[in-house]
Amino acid sequence: MRKPILSAAEAVSDISDHASLVVEGSGGGLLEPDLLLRGLRERYLASGHPCDLTLIHCTGIGDRAKGGLSMLALDGLIHRVVAGNWAMAPEMGRMALAGRFEAYNFPQGVLAQRYREVAAGRPGLFTPVGL
Repeated sequence: MRKPILSAAEAVSDISDHASLVVEGSGGGLLEPDLLLRGLRERYLASGHPCDLTLIHCTGIGDRAKGGLSMLALDGLIHRVVAGNWAMAPEMGRMALAGRFEAYNFPQGVLAQRYREVAAGRPGLFTPVGL
């Protein structure tokens, strides 16, 4: 079955308020969905939607400047972040420390293994960290 190819604007248009998004990449500006992140930022700035998103990522996503998750460092866009690495998006880290959204930090490897469990359709993951 052929899947449609969507523009960034089309792809982010389906994201609703209060949605949960998993965003991944390799950090440092490599293999990151910058076009989609930029499209999400532009949509939010233009319309105020989507808002109050939960963002989940296990790797650091950004170039330590204005790329990656730094594009999402906007009040009201993000409600909660569950992350394994905050170092690559310093503005998001500052917002988290200031209490401008809920922020959680879990070991990067545990989050990566959780993705594997979800993909396999298994119900959960027990780790020494979790116990």
